[in-house]
Amino acid sequence: MDSIDNTKFIGKTLDDRYRIKSLVGSGGMSRVFLVDDLVLHRELALKMLREDISKDEAAVRRFIHESKAVSMLSHPNIVSVYDVSVTSDVKYIVLEYAEGITLKEYLQEHGPLTAEETIHIAVQILSGLQHAHSRGIIHRDIKPQNIIIAPDGSIKVTDFGIAKIPNSETITMADKAIGSVHYISPEQASGLKVDLRSDLYSLGIILYELICNRVPFEAENAVAVACMQISSRAVPPSEFVPDVPKGLEQIVMKAISKRPADRFENAAQMLSCLERLETTPDAVFDFVTVNEESGEDVIPTEVDGKAEDESIEMKVITPSDTKKKKKQRKEKPPVEIEVVYEKRRAPMLPIIFGMLCAFGAVVLVVLLYLLQHYFITDPSDANVLIVGDFVHETYSAEMKQELESQGYTVTVEWVASSDYLANTIISQTPEKDARRQLSKEVPTCQLTLIVSSGENLVTLPDYTGTEYREAKLDLQRRKIKYTVQKIYNNAVDEGLVISTYPAAGSIMGSETEIILYVSKGGENSYISIPYLTGMTAAQLKDTLKSLDIRMGKVSYVYSDTVAPGLIISQSPVAGTTVQTGITSVNIVVSLGPKIEVPDVPEPTPDQTQDSADTSDQTTDDPTVPETSDEPVEE
Repeated sequence: MDSIDNTKFIGKTLDDRYRIKSLVGSGGMSRVFLVDDLVLHRELALKMLREDISKDEAAVRRFIHESKAVSMLSHPNIVSVYDVSVTSDVKYIVLEYAEGITLKEYLQEHGPLTAEETIHIAVQILSGLQHAHSRGIIHRDIKPQNIIIAPDGSIKVTDFGIAKIPNSETITMADKAIGSVHYISPEQASGLKVDLRSDLYSLGIILYELICNRVPFEAENAVAVACMQISSRAVPPSEFVPDVPKGLEQIVMKAISKRPADRFENAAQMLSCLERLETTPDAVFDFVTVNEESGEDVIPTEVDGKAEDESIEMKVITPSDTKKKKKQRKEKPPVEIEVVYEKRRAPMLPIIFGMLCAFGAVVLVVLLYLLQHYFITDPSDANVLIVGDFVHETYSAEMKQELESQGYTVTVEWVASSDYLANTIISQTPEKDARRQLSKEVPTCQLTLIVSSGENLVTLPDYTGTEYREAKLDLQRRKIKYTVQKIYNNAVDEGLVISTYPAAGSIMGSETEIILYVSKGGENSYISIPYLTGMTAAQLKDTLKSLDIRMGKVSYVYSDTVAPGLIISQSPVAGTTVQTGITSVNIVVSLGPKIEVPDVPEPTPDQTQDSADTSDQTTDDPTVPETSDEPVEE
């Protein structure tokens, strides 16, 4: 049944623009076809929502969600989106056709990969993720099946169907265990909140698989794998591939750390380390982890085989110290961060002195507080409000009510914006951390929020066959930007709209500039008149039609040399160059040889009487034609 559904679209044209050529791939929600763009004359990929789930509102929302996510991005390592149609029964997204195979297929053919090839692939994926994260988009389904490798080695990240867009409604399962279980982060598997570090975890799993030709966690079922993602520590890649570079193994193990705080902070940081390995393959790193509860740096180490804490002093080497150390140890490669540990005894006197100082500081702060609030200032008469940071947050009625309870008087100014999603706070006055003194006379802080009303989405009307000046006036009334391109078209009269880009019915932002394709009429063409003499009427009709030449004046004459019904002569003569569409050809047709009528003698009186007697018995025969000595002319 599925194969029938897939093949029945082959050869069809959607919205008079996208002609479906072949099926590229098929998944649980959609199919991907290779199509020809009949307007811009290029090959594209068309992702069509499967018919059996096109009535499912959740599936349609996810489909639209993916188009929004990709349309916000523009990067060489991310598949581009060109058109979206969700108004008809056939819902589709038109994407850049990324020719090649998936990373999964490539790994099955060539795995395990070398360190150089692994780094080359990872750098391109990270470049795409860095761009997506800068737009606030978290992919949440990074896996080899969603990475395309082109024949030239370039990488494209695709399938943003479950991506998390800033300030948007989550499409599926409210941030729970979505994505592929072998590549999801522990927080995804646990149903916790995800951030951009979740994508870095998934990428770390991919790098592990590229190096070892296996994923770090395998089990009998998906639930068991998810549990391992949450609690099990991965075996280092060097256990399977002993010659893996130490620095690359460090990057992979840091990326797949269980705690997000132990991973790279962002894609740029991970990308920097990989680029370092490209230039210095034997580089190693000393990564510093962070204690989420205290916010302090934690540097795990072992001294004499025992874990040490209290008596270890951390000292970070400065650039000048690093240069000296390089001279002393030339045999070791440079490192990103170098930490020196010195074991020493902690004397008790400084500790006691420090405790007394801390106690004294606490007492001093308490005294100052009491002095200010009970002897200098009436606490009921003045209060200081430090303005919070609300930019990029989502504005709502609940948020306004909460702010008013905190001492703000909120004023909202709405502006249309294509750079911010609807209800996103763009700016605020006063700015964050500003101090405002409140009193009985001024009991609240006036807070003005500039909030995005979102990009005005419009449905592009169908202007096909409309006089283009009328179409321009309607676009101006709708405040839609446009450009006019006039092209030759033999099927559409001059001045009428042929089509638009995007196609009619597309949902787009009002800031999107469309292209109005207008007919210039048929393109002028010229031909040489062929030799028509000797043709029959039927042959002449077919020839003139194929040449786009009209039939002119037809004359008939007697001819002793040309058979009846054949052309004797033509005007213009054969070989004359004429313009198609407007030229007429005059022809002369043969009637054959002229028939001579013999002389008949005058009848005698007896013959006249006999003729009169038989006149009542004769009738007119309409089938007998009247003869004429004169040639006929049309």
